[in-house]
Amino acid sequence: GVVCLHGQTYAAQGPRAAARYRGWLGQHRGDHFASSVLETVLAGRHPHLGRWEWESAGDAELAARSLAEVGLAGMEEAKAGSLSYGGQRLLDLGLALANHPRVLLADEPLAGLSVAERERVGNLIKQVSADIPVLLVEHDIDRVFSLADHVTVMNEGKVLLDGTVDDARNSDAVREIYIGSGTAEVAASAHHGEIGGPICTLAGVNVHYGKSHILHDVGFDIRKGEILALLGRNGAGKSTLLKSIIGIA
Repeated sequence: GVVCLHGQTYAAQGPRAAARYRGWLGQHRGDHFASSVLETVLAGRHPHLGRWEWESAGDAELAARSLAEVGLAGMEEAKAGSLSYGGQRLLDLGLALANHPRVLLADEPLAGLSVAERERVGNLIKQVSADIPVLLVEHDIDRVFSLADHVTVMNEGKVLLDGTVDDARNSDAVREIYIGSGTAEVAASAHHGEIGGPICTLAGVNVHYGKSHILHDVGFDIRKGEILALLGRNGAGKSTLLKSIIGIA
């Protein structure tokens, strides 16, 4: 297959030109070492510099503008690692925008964020899309429907649907992939063991990652003889809850 940027393949452009063209917002937060917020975002200017060239005053101005776009103006001298998880995601977005890309590739940028943080980052991505196109990879179908103008749904490595938000929302095939089918048959074959008393009890569990409040007063019992399913969308706090139970959150 072929991937083209602005009508040219990667091979025809070369890695440096391709790096200038695209902005990358990865799924996992990068390691910012001991860099300040401004130093971190300045790294987004590196594809535009020569091999031995240092960032200029113009690069610093573009980096500061990117920080203002994502709401981090005034925090230039703060250590990147001191920001909350949500703040670091904003910083990663600022880093991508400092490159002044012509397309933004965002891989699950809302994963692990609280509801308020997802709203904030989602709104910023929507604002960015007014200037440059965005390819948003995301599990949260409700958030996708609220942000996207066009939706491509994939399943088992193939394109299942390519169309408008309404096409995806009203598709039986998409609905089956996300919520399944045959509910009555599954319920009839469900495990019905003898349920005993609670073996593990959670009550009022709260978890914070920095300033991000991830779990809010979670509580339930796990009883002898049962399988308790913990269901929720990506970023809902499921893995964090398991880490809480074993004491590593």
